[in-house]
Amino acid sequence: MWLYSYSYAPREIPRFASVFSSVYIGGSRVVKLQGIETHQFDLVLSLFYPKDLLHQEPKSFNDWSDILHVAHTIDMYQIGALAISKINDLGSTVSPVDKIDLANKYGIKEWLEPSYMALVGRLDDLTLEEDKKIGRGAQLIHSCRDAVRGQLQMLIEENNVYLPAP
Repeated sequence: MWLYSYSYAPREIPRFASVFSSVYIGGSRVVKLQGIETHQFDLVLSLFYPKDLLHQEPKSFNDWSDILHVAHTIDMYQIGALAISKINDLGSTVSPVDKIDLANKYGIKEWLEPSYMALVGRLDDLTLEEDKKIGRGAQLIHSCRDAVRGQLQMLIEENNVYLPAP
C-alpha cells in the first residue's frame, strides 16, 4: 500500500519518522507500507475520520483484527490497545482459536490461558483448520484433553458413575 506522507502525528507512529525518507511519485512524497493492505489502513483511518459519528465503523472481529495488525506493524500502541479492548468487548463471539492466533502473532499473553482452557474443556475435537491456526499449541490441547478424559474415566470407574455420551 502506498501512503501519502502528510499530517500523521509522529508521536503516535514513531516508526514513521524513519520511514518518511521516502519515494516521490507524481510530485508527492509517498511511503510503501510493507505487509499492510489498503482496506486495513482504511479501517485505521476510519477511527480518525469516521463517515458517521453516531454509527462508527469498524464493528466486526475481522475489522478489529485488521486494525490490530496495522497497529502492531507500525507501532501504533494506543490503536493496538483500542483494538484489543474492542475484541475483548466482542466476548464469546470470538473463538478461543482466533484469540490464540492473535495472541501468538501480537504478544497478547493474557488471552492465552483462558483460550487454551476453553479448548481443553470443549466437547468437540479441534478441526484440522483449528489445528493449523493454533500450531504447536494444538498438541498441548490434545494432551491436556486426553489427560482430563483419563482422569474423568478413573473417577467414573471408582465411583461407579455413568455419564451418557454427549
